Amino acid sequence: MCLRKMMIQYAKEAVTVWVNGMCAGTAVGEPYTFDISELSRTGTNDIRVEVTTTLTFAVRDSFSKYTVLSQEGIQGAIYYQLIC
Repeated sequence: MCLRKMMIQYAKEAVTVWVNGMCAGTAVGEPYTFDISELSRTGTNDIRVEVTTTLTFAVRDSFSKYTVLSQEGIQGAIYYQLIC
């Protein structure tokens, strides 16, 4: 059986991957790597990537309210790797 991995190069901040309606996992911070072997099938697959922020960016104290925040969402490439 082959191993199927999905990798997201860079995202801000928590990433959840869904494959064919089933959750492949959530990663809060790097590495954003997901084993989708059991959820994917030969042919067409429905893949959904959700990126959400955490309270780190929602709660601003008297010091951080002046800080420029970086962009949120997927910032890098998405890779699919098949290892047989």
